[in-house]
This record gives sequence, C-alpha cells and structure tokens, in this order.
Amino acid sequence: MSPQSVTHDFVERLNYSHGVEIEAGIRRYLMGMIPGAAELVEPTTAQDKSGVDLWVRRYGLPPIGVDFKHRSFCPIEKYGTDDACVEICSVMINGRHVKDGWTIDTKKRTDLVVYTWPSCEGRRRFWVLWFPLLQAAAIANRESWVKRYRSFPARNDGYQTISIYPERQEIAAAMHSLSSGVA
Repeated sequence: MSPQSVTHDFVERLNYSHGVEIEAGIRRYLMGMIPGAAELVEPTTAQDKSGVDLWVRRYGLPPIGVDFKHRSFCPIEKYGTDDACVEICSVMINGRHVKDGWTIDTKKRTDLVVYTWPSCEGRRRFWVLWFPLLQAAAIANRESWVKRYRSFPARNDGYQTISIYPERQEIAAAMHSLSSGVA
C-alpha cells in the first residue's frame, strides 16, 4: 500500500496539525539557525490563514514567517519512504481546480516551511526549507511528480484537496537544480 492510498479527512488533519505542540527543541533550533533572531511570536488568525504558523522576529529586520506541516506518522517506518507533502490543489469541486494548494499558492506569506514527523520518545524529526525555492521546485516539477508519485485526494466538506508525496531527496534535488546555474 502506498502512503497516499488512504484518503483522509481534511478537517481531522487540520485539527491534528493545530494540536501538535511545536517542540521546544525545534523552537530552539529556529532561534539558533536564524541570525539576529530575537523571539518567536504566534501569528494572528489572519496571518495563520496566509501561511504563517509562527513568526521569527529579528533585530532590525523584517520577521520570518514559518509554516509547519505536521505528519501524524513517520512514512519511513510505515511505508519505507521518506516523503513530504506537496499540496497542488487546495479546493477541487467536481473535478474542477478552484484554488491552488499551499505549496504552489503564490499568495502565501510563508518564508520557511518546517515539515515534521514523529520520532522516538515523543520527539519530532524535522526538515526546514526556504519556501520560495520549494514553491518554484513544486511548480516546475508538478507534472512529473504526479506521473511518478500519483496525486491523492483528501476529503473535505463538499470539496477535495489534492497532494503529491515526492521523496525528500527528490524535492531537495529539484530545489538544488533551481538554486545554481550560469546566467
């Protein structure tokens, strides 16, 4: 069985994600990895809807918006794959694409995405990515990733959300190929 063959309920997943406490270790990591980080601040409801789950305020610089993508299980343990969710359609009604998914939605305010998966002893494994580069890689590779990994629906109230689950190393390679070159 593939990791995405089970359709899940979007509202249940959203409630799960909001219920995951951002571990103190991940908070410390963000503060340590971002030069000039002064404090972590919770967003307003409007900011949360624009793709920010946490702000990293910096001394004398604009804050960095962080979006967390929590998974309830480790795909390595469950399926033997190290993948990450790339949402390509947030709202699909009767087979019609109505709203882009968070990964390719160019209106998102996100600067960093932090994927997390459960690990040993109640801790969470994490992966921090620069969102604009992830977004560019997802847009450039969407069709090939759908062909290779298929797309999978999540049921919602009257619509579906569509995601793909490429392996992390393929996402990283796609991002890398866009971040260097000759001009």
